[in-house]
Amino acid sequence: MKYFFATFVIFLSFCSISYSSDDLVHRGSIAFNNGDYKSAYDLFLTACNNQIPSGCNEVAKLYEMGKGVNTDHKIAKEFYKKSALLYEEDCNNNLNVDSCTYVASMYRYGIGVKTNIDIAKNYYKKAYKIYKKKCKNKDANSCLVLSNIYSNNEFVEKNDSKSKKYLKSALKYFKSQ
Repeated sequence: MKYFFATFVIFLSFCSISYSSDDLVHRGSIAFNNGDYKSAYDLFLTACNNQIPSGCNEVAKLYEMGKGVNTDHKIAKEFYKKSALLYEEDCNNNLNVDSCTYVASMYRYGIGVKTNIDIAKNYYKKAYKIYKKKCKNKDANSCLVLSNIYSNNEFVEKNDSKSKKYLKSALKYFKSQ
């Protein structure tokens, strides 16, 4: 009887393995790409409920497209709004450059929030500072982003020499990896 109980407890522990919220978004993307929109919705919603902004963003897209749920632009907007707030929080508290860039774009284009170029500029500037710091620490991708920023971004004055400088750094760091 002891062995049965021990085996049962071990079985239950394997059954209750939880996935990280980021994993939920990844698994939701796989389900979406396989046409299983209901599973994608469930996984994205769970991630959103766990305060993962990309999960909320994906739920909003499903409502926008009517995939796995009825098309409802009002609900989509609410999920985009929650996504923006979570990205904003992640940018401000954790200095997550992806979140800073994403929330800047949301304000720039009015996705889930009212269009506000000044707020967008502030988040782009915050992202720029993070990219600059990461590039100094030999992060090739950040240097490449800075190169692109200086070659074609409306929020920073175009500067071909800085663009080339950051591109050279990116190539150098990529080669050393």
